[in-house]
Amino acid sequence: MASIGDIEQAETIEVKPSKAFVAFLNEEKQNKETLKNAETALILAEGKPTQKNYDEAATRVTSLTKEQDDFIKRLAIVKDNVPIYTAVELAETKQTKEQLDAATALVAQATLNKDALAKRLTTVQQKITEKEKAEKQIAAAREAVEKAEQEPTDDHYNQAIAKIKELPNGHPDLTARANGIKQAITTQKAAAEQQAQAAAQTPETPTPNTQETGEMVLVTTTGSKYHNRKCGNGTYTPTTLEEAQARGLTPCSKCY
Repeated sequence: MASIGDIEQAETIEVKPSKAFVAFLNEEKQNKETLKNAETALILAEGKPTQKNYDEAATRVTSLTKEQDDFIKRLAIVKDNVPIYTAVELAETKQTKEQLDAATALVAQATLNKDALAKRLTTVQQKITEKEKAEKQIAAAREAVEKAEQEPTDDHYNQAIAKIKELPNGHPDLTARANGIKQAITTQKAAAEQQAQAAAQTPETPTPNTQETGEMVLVTTTGSKYHNRKCGNGTYTPTTLEEAQARGLTPCSKCY
């Protein structure tokens, strides 16, 4: 606003930034955006130091126009922890004692999320223990089923069923085999019952007694003949003709 005597006159002055200044502002804005992206990527990599997250953070950090020493140091720490994180993931996937031991040794050296990684390995240990227990239970159930298949009795069948019921998630194959054993036992019992009924309905045939049905003769203790009656002095005892002939005795000419 300007005054000349009693007259006031307003004028607008337009100030335009130079191209260099505009370029400077744009560069600063871009640098801030790049810095923000690098910080975001780095935080993600620190929280979850996988190879993928590390590569993304490394790309963002190296794209900064101004060297950021803090970012580079943090990135180096992430790089050191990538193999540790990978080992933990592998232990979770494989769930073997070898992988667990390897991951545990590396986690002891971790500088990022050490407590969280240790808890994850504790969960892995629990799953391995449960897995080993389940494997032992399955082995015991399989052994019981095999025994029942070899000797299909009610006792062996009941033992097999009890072992199968102990399995946390069941076992369709062993259950099917146990059902087959039950059917075999039922069939055996039915066959035995039929045989018993048939035996009860069939009269027994007496076994012939050769001593009762065979021809009887009389002999003496010192004689060489067998007789069909007492024909002289001496003590006569009865015996079968077969026994007398076996002793070498011949028939008495007076009796026969």
